[in-house]
Amino acid sequence: MGWASGRVVLDVPVATAYANLLDHRNFKDMTKTTVVTTVEDRPEYMAFHLVKIVVTWRALFLKMEIPWTEAWAYSLVDGTPEAPRRIVASYQKVAGTDHIKRQCGSYVLQAREDGTTDLSLYEEVKADRRSARDTRDMHRGIVRNLRAANRVAGPSAPGVAVP
Repeated sequence: MGWASGRVVLDVPVATAYANLLDHRNFKDMTKTTVVTTVEDRPEYMAFHLVKIVVTWRALFLKMEIPWTEAWAYSLVDGTPEAPRRIVASYQKVAGTDHIKRQCGSYVLQAREDGTTDLSLYEEVKADRRSARDTRDMHRGIVRNLRAANRVAGPSAPGVAVP
């Protein structure tokens, strides 16, 4: 099992960061991935998504599609839906390819006094050809995507721990 975690400060309020977490294109390499999101009504959550993902892998004359589904649950921990202070988004693989044996993680958004958002990321994966370093690099890409959308404050790379 490989895992990675990171933490950054986003130069936007929690509500804006949350809106970006709802867009799953911010978490995948869209040059080789298709994403279809189904929104489910689950009153115990702010939002609940089933995300069908297909990664197309090419090598010479070989083309392989790797499909799986992730369940994403977004919970309000502190504040109100109109003025959230802390939101936790948790996800896990629930169906699909045997190449991914286990995948789960979370994103925690915490409002800061200056109007910015503290974002913590965590993911663990047990998958063919997937290392903790790959997961760390994925987190860096996610942070880059969020920075492009939000103009994130802080250091140029997230603090990432690799076991």
